[in-house]
Amino acid sequence: MKITDIAYEKLLERSKKEGNKNFRLGLVPNGCAGFEYDFDFAHDIQCSSLQDYWTIYEKELVIFIEPLSYAYLTTVVLDYQTNGLNEEFKFVNPQETMACGCGQSVGF
Repeated sequence: MKITDIAYEKLLERSKKEGNKNFRLGLVPNGCAGFEYDFDFAHDIQCSSLQDYWTIYEKELVIFIEPLSYAYLTTVVLDYQTNGLNEEFKFVNPQETMACGCGQSVGF
């Protein structure tokens, strides 16, 4: 997994507001293409299960990748894009084979 400079800055900004530098990334079944990226602060990871997560240390931040999602996220690039008034984190994943029309879900 790679994080662009702009995405890192936005994550760091949000982590300082939240007081939490730990994030969790995974895939959840959803949408017409099959899966949706699930990316949020890591509040609910139990210490006993941390060894199951793939851990990415990016300067001041830590990203825990869920074990069942890891195979699909090894080559993902996390970017941050601004389009008009809309701003969002964007996952660029060369392993995706399809995406739904609204951009909510992807398939592998």
